[in-house]
Amino acid sequence: MGKEVTFISEDANEEVRFLGSVSGARLGGGSDKIGTIRIQEYSETFHVVRNKITKLTFDYHLTPIEMFKARKAIKTLHGSRGLLFGWDSWSDEENPKWVDEDFVFQTETGPITFYPGFVFEDHNDSETTVKDQTKARFVIEGDDLHFQSEKAKVEEALEIFLRIISFLEGRFTGWFYCDVNATGKSGKGFVSEIFKRVRVFEYQRNNHVDRHCGSYAELLPKIVDRYQKLLAPIKNQLGRAMIQMRIATRPDQPVDTELIYWHSSLDILVKCLLDVAGKEERPKGFSRKLVVACESKGIEWTDLFPYLKKEEIFSDDIKADFSITRFRNNMIHEGIYPSEEEVPEFMEENARACALVERMVMSILGLEYRGTPIGVFRMLH
Repeated sequence: MGKEVTFISEDANEEVRFLGSVSGARLGGGSDKIGTIRIQEYSETFHVVRNKITKLTFDYHLTPIEMFKARKAIKTLHGSRGLLFGWDSWSDEENPKWVDEDFVFQTETGPITFYPGFVFEDHNDSETTVKDQTKARFVIEGDDLHFQSEKAKVEEALEIFLRIISFLEGRFTGWFYCDVNATGKSGKGFVSEIFKRVRVFEYQRNNHVDRHCGSYAELLPKIVDRYQKLLAPIKNQLGRAMIQMRIATRPDQPVDTELIYWHSSLDILVKCLLDVAGKEERPKGFSRKLVVACESKGIEWTDLFPYLKKEEIFSDDIKADFSITRFRNNMIHEGIYPSEEEVPEFMEENARACALVERMVMSILGLEYRGTPIGVFRMLH
């Protein structure tokens, strides 16, 4: 179960490829074995001319991303360009210049460009619906490019950017369709369509990201660079924490389930920060460890939790705890879940945890969160 499966069928001009995993199996009478494969990715490639490929263009369709969505642009019709997304720069009225809206970042594989695009849906009544679609593009050039190996490198680079975007925006992001155009010296090569299974959630618009979209887009490549330079053990822990964060912010998540995932994120990051800080004696109790982890790296926490005092947390008589820990322990160990009256308090504690988690992640990356929109307390819903 879970075994990865690749199926390829090809002839002189066309190739079909399935990538999936075994999701079920049953044994029939005799020696019959029937397996069920869950298809994760499907691609169809049509070769015009089989020759050495010198240029590969990958256009990925992405799930919604806020930092590239809050734009000044408008849809407009242009006599020679058709339907466009962007705006005219009228600083020179005699020679107006069309300004494209895109965000270009450098990767080891080559530049990646995030840009606004369109998809067109045709209807039976000859009408067409035009929808916005954020896209990402890679253009790779070389003397003799191998499609599958270049595709693997491109998708690895894209995945890292999407992982950091997910952290910044608090949402699952991914790609679900890719259009590939490959050409050789003659200008001909092949075209390929790749479809990927991805779960899409209906998130509410994030007003915080909307207000600070420029800052987020500016911070993105810096965070990606620091993330890539982390040592593998730290990167793995940080990746685990980011997964818990994304689950915590899933839409329609009950506040009690959300709180458990935020606590899990904090727990992972506390261990990560304490490992980085050194091997001095560790305090007992989650709240004490959280304070030591934050203060060892200069991370502010008192502004987020004004109801707590450090001396009370470390007092053997009072033993004060973060509310998120108290709520979590009550649910897991006592089976006590929030009443209707307690929901606002849970929501506020989740928001505090979100801000602190962001500060801790930035600290692990060696970046300053102060003066940025990251780590700012704001209600999540």
